[in-house]
Amino acid sequence: MPTQPASRPVRRPSSGRPKPLALCSVFLLTPEADAKLDGISLRAALKADGREYLFKIFERVMRCQPGQSQRQLIVQLDALYPKGREVPPLLDLIRRAIYGDPVAISEAESVGLWQCWKAGLGERVPFHQRIAMDHAIEVEQACLAILADLRDKSFDRVAAAIAFDQRLRPYATDTALGCLTSATSEVTALPARVACLCEFLLSQVARVDVAMQLRRGEKGSQSFSYLVGTDDGKRCTPGGNLIRWIQTRFGVVTLEGLLALNAKGQAPAVIDESTLKRWSSDAVFPSGTKLGQLVLSVLKSRYDVGGVVQAELTVIGAHYWAARRLHKVLQIARRLHAIDRSADERIRWMQLMNDTTPETWCRRRYPLWIAHWQERDEVASGT
Repeated sequence: MPTQPASRPVRRPSSGRPKPLALCSVFLLTPEADAKLDGISLRAALKADGREYLFKIFERVMRCQPGQSQRQLIVQLDALYPKGREVPPLLDLIRRAIYGDPVAISEAESVGLWQCWKAGLGERVPFHQRIAMDHAIEVEQACLAILADLRDKSFDRVAAAIAFDQRLRPYATDTALGCLTSATSEVTALPARVACLCEFLLSQVARVDVAMQLRRGEKGSQSFSYLVGTDDGKRCTPGGNLIRWIQTRFGVVTLEGLLALNAKGQAPAVIDESTLKRWSSDAVFPSGTKLGQLVLSVLKSRYDVGGVVQAELTVIGAHYWAARRLHKVLQIARRLHAIDRSADERIRWMQLMNDTTPETWCRRRYPLWIAHWQERDEVASGT
């Protein structure tokens, strides 16, 4: 498995103290960092599923200590691999490669971090997350040949490779490629890489959007486009738009109506109107746990059939995922835009995105990404 080049931390916008963005494969987030966008601790999720060993294995492989010998790594991994339990074939391949098997080493060189995570997680993730994961793997595979140049800080070669590869070119503007071409250090290369990351994350939501429209039985499900809103010059409010969409889906006009439906449930969610107002105004993004309890309470008060409830939870869960993703990518773009505007030496961040503000960029690019994935699916299906 190719070693992922370490990146100088990019500060991630969020409430409180910003945390660094962990990049891999040129402009992807690591699976662990990506899960945090969804408000999920990958380690906690795997631990709850009895598979914390997966997290520890990848942590050891990807974060080898300086000066650590191969023998020391082997000893550590031997202690982590479950005894008397079958492990995914890809993890076995990694183990054999670390042990020095030449065939395994050759095969492992074409395996990326995202591909490893998918092998470990299996098919236990929802449909929309599988589509997003496969999208990351597709980009990761396209980046494998570039990683050596990235490690060598040959950023002009990295930019040329992105420009040449049809799988990667859509994520980089001409300005971003120019920035990367002229970069002389990890610091000066980061703005272009993060610009590509933002474009990728936005396109990922659009790709899931299109996939859900095409999925059998869900062609009537509403597109995620409403989450970015209309081009009215106002702030994008994915969280607030999600709450209004849920109101409409449940046939109520007001937040009071939503609370009234909740009160009819056998086990009403503990939530008050002030919380709903903060969510609706986008003052704070909706809590996944609390919103999930509210939605489940309303659904159980309306439907007796468990299958109907589960189907609704699946659709609403996908819309929540999309809203949170859009909320986070906008946070990243807004924070960097704000930092850039106040800096003495500006990098002209929004020019790397070929736009003037994060809001106009998001609203302009999202429908273009929808059209991109629709066209690609039509070509693939021969229609």
